[in-house]
Amino acid sequence: MEPIEELAAKVSAIAAVAQTGLAWSEQLYERERYGRILELAAEMANILTGEVELPSNLLANQLKEGWMALVTPGVAGYVTPKISTGAMCFDSEGRLLLGKRSDNGNWFMPTGWQEVGLTPAQNVVKEVKEETGIDCRPLRLIAVRDTRLQRSSNPAIHNIALTFLCEALTTEINLHPLETLEAGFFTEPEATQIVPSRVLPLIEQAFAAWRGELNETYFDHFTV
Repeated sequence: MEPIEELAAKVSAIAAVAQTGLAWSEQLYERERYGRILELAAEMANILTGEVELPSNLLANQLKEGWMALVTPGVAGYVTPKISTGAMCFDSEGRLLLGKRSDNGNWFMPTGWQEVGLTPAQNVVKEVKEETGIDCRPLRLIAVRDTRLQRSSNPAIHNIALTFLCEALTTEINLHPLETLEAGFFTEPEATQIVPSRVLPLIEQAFAAWRGELNETYFDHFTV
């Protein structure tokens, strides 16, 4: 990440620590200290809004109050990363299902936020059905990624993306009008021509996994 993007991610992490502290602390002085940390994080976030996209463009005091409103006592208030699930879904001919997103016009795999009450596998089935009308069956998990490492992602949102290798059980496309502009099944040469460059490694891994050439689950490696 660029320095400004890394700083935005740090501000988000500081706010999360303060929110978690407020969730667990009952002692008045401790709550005051965590409240002050949250206030400082909001002020820094407000300064950064002109440099990098953050979850809110509200003034610092409004942002702080918004964060405060999310504080819940105990375990429920422990702030953790968001989770999303995505499907690398193949038909019987070995073609990959991709959809053209309505929010940015990019071709991408069906993906969405993990919903409470569903397992990740159930969630990915739901997302594929909602966005493309395709019924699918998850086969295995092929990637666990921190999206902050992708330059086009919002560095202030800490999201863990789970990508599943899936088998298409149907082939009739039925688009969700608010989420997907177009959708279809594509060969590897076709897919690599239309997706954003940042997605190419994942597309290549997906086709390798479908062919049985890649059996291990990818995860982000860091040099210590």
